[in-house]
Amino acid sequence: MNESMPEMKAELPSVTLSGEVPSAQFLTRTGGIGLVRAEYLVRRAGASWTAEPTRRLVADHLRALHGRTADLPLWYRFSDLEARDAAVLRDAGRPPGAREDNPIIGVRALRRGTSAGSDLPDELRTLASLSRELPRLGLVAPFVRDEQEVADWAGALRSYGYAGALGAMVEIPSAAARIEQILDTGISYVLIGMNDLTGLTLGAARSTALHDYRHPAVLDLVRRVAEAARRRGAAVRVAGNYGPELVAALPELSAAEFSFHYQDWAEFRPADAALAAHESDLAATLRLASDARLIEAGLLDAKNAVTIAGMRPAVIG
Repeated sequence: MNESMPEMKAELPSVTLSGEVPSAQFLTRTGGIGLVRAEYLVRRAGASWTAEPTRRLVADHLRALHGRTADLPLWYRFSDLEARDAAVLRDAGRPPGAREDNPIIGVRALRRGTSAGSDLPDELRTLASLSRELPRLGLVAPFVRDEQEVADWAGALRSYGYAGALGAMVEIPSAAARIEQILDTGISYVLIGMNDLTGLTLGAARSTALHDYRHPAVLDLVRRVAEAARRRGAAVRVAGNYGPELVAALPELSAAEFSFHYQDWAEFRPADAALAAHESDLAATLRLASDARLIEAGLLDAKNAVTIAGMRPAVIG
């Protein structure tokens, strides 16, 4: 385990945030912030990383979270926006290829760095700089397929002076297959992304009954990744829009090896319902607003709104 990131409280799951800033009292009921979904902050800003207001909003958000988490870890995942999400930001225009036949596996997350005029360097610079004042901040690479993508991202961060802890999101089956090699890059944190891992393993859309988090093939991959991380001394967390039934299907994982979405928290921890009420509808609100822009631009069919984000109907309302 990287010494710069404290161990999670053994008995407590971490929380996944999508733009929310929970109270300090709520955060004491968690094992830390296991995932900050940066794309929701970008959606809220409405502009890309090249815009100073976006950089300021994210910096202020992370400062607020860091100030409320005492000695707990804070893990930020780099923006996982699809090309069409980026296309409807105020300063983006509509770049060629914004309408992709398969956006879930298209130019998203770190892959946007391959496009001319990418804003990825702006995000890299911003987080590297911010880490100097937020010592418990760890950074996570999203939607990576193998160790080379992790190494390239880590190298870029180091070139901007980042010296903190690194993590990787395992949500593509090839990343699960290459988990040992990914761990060789020096990461100390593994996030298993159940939404994409399930869909890509089973060839199933999130809005269908075929998208089954508890399918044996999916559970086998989760166990493989978790066991590899443990052997290497890396922390592992299972994240996604699953319900308590997934936790029950993985009894060999401790509570601290899960990261529950803030808007779902009370379903897992009913005693915390009042503490988890603040901004509990924010993620759905931000996603609905983003989807409305996509529909208006002709980049999303209205019937697919929100469900494609993996949010469950009970959360959306």
